[in-house]
Amino acid sequence: MARARSWIGARIALVCILAVACWLWPSATRSWVSGIRQQRGRGIARRRRYLGLHAQTFEVTKTSELVTRLLEAIEGTDRGLAASAGQKAEISEMITELEAAGAGADFFASGTAYGKYEVAYVGASSSRVANPAGGRWRGRVGRIFFPTQGLYQHILPSEDPGADALAVNLVEASLLSLIPITVVLRGPASRLNATAREEVIAERSTQGGLTQNSVRANFDAPRVAFGPRAGGLFGLGQYAPLLRLSAGPRSSVVLDAPYVDDRIRIGKGASGIRFVFKRTTAVGADSWERAMAGPAVGSRGVGGVLVSIGMFGILKMLVAKSASVLPAIPWALLAIFGLTLARSGGGMVLRQPRNADYPKQGF
Repeated sequence: MARARSWIGARIALVCILAVACWLWPSATRSWVSGIRQQRGRGIARRRRYLGLHAQTFEVTKTSELVTRLLEAIEGTDRGLAASAGQKAEISEMITELEAAGAGADFFASGTAYGKYEVAYVGASSSRVANPAGGRWRGRVGRIFFPTQGLYQHILPSEDPGADALAVNLVEASLLSLIPITVVLRGPASRLNATAREEVIAERSTQGGLTQNSVRANFDAPRVAFGPRAGGLFGLGQYAPLLRLSAGPRSSVVLDAPYVDDRIRIGKGASGIRFVFKRTTAVGADSWERAMAGPAVGSRGVGGVLVSIGMFGILKMLVAKSASVLPAIPWALLAIFGLTLARSGGGMVLRQPRNADYPKQGF
């Protein structure tokens, strides 16, 4: 009890001393109180910065873990073709979360959007006729006769001052796994302002809209190159001549990048289809340069020549009145191949397939 009274008395005495000090030295007292308040303010600011950095670190870690889960989920799905309905729903949910994490970020201004990417997943509902990434080369028939060996989409810095980027779509395939084929779409890409984005959204009914990271890529006619890409015996493949064809029309597509980091880029077309692109350093990612390095001839001209040669061979067999039709088969196949080449769109979807929910989204 005595200790309690002593403590109370000490507190009363301290208050009295402070009151007298305030009366005798008011300016010094004000400075002292102001110093205490500043120290408290700095302490609060430090705590807030710590909590803010902690929260930011937590969000980055959470997003990184989500990207890891997404990459694991799309593994083994053949770029989405073999994904079940349940897998697609799970992947779509993770993509939506990543888009939310990237909301408001300008990935082109920061330079994050630029890079070489492999197509890791395409969220199309069907690829019976064609696929949004790869066009008819990735359709059911295309995958049988032209097995895919590589599929890429690059967003590169542009040397053209009138463009914001250089877009490159690349398909590496092979005719019956024997003859290498490289298909390239290349063209300048320019960013869309808010008005242009709204026009695209209204025209295409783009689900979820488009972000400020949207560009319009104006592709040249597809370049189809037949022959080795690189490597080969003693690395001589890169010196082997290529047959380069220019096939199909020019095209224009909208590419959005609602989320980008150091591992992936989430892509979105004007139709609303989502893509997952994975950064890559693979040698094949640069094969488009060799395909574009030399002049190309028109596919119609080459196709017409092959048709003529094939028909000449068939007529020759008819005039000779050959007893067997077997010798005429190679000539007929040559004529059919030439006709296909002459009518080729380079693998692009020129007319909207009945099963597709996109027009002109492939190449």
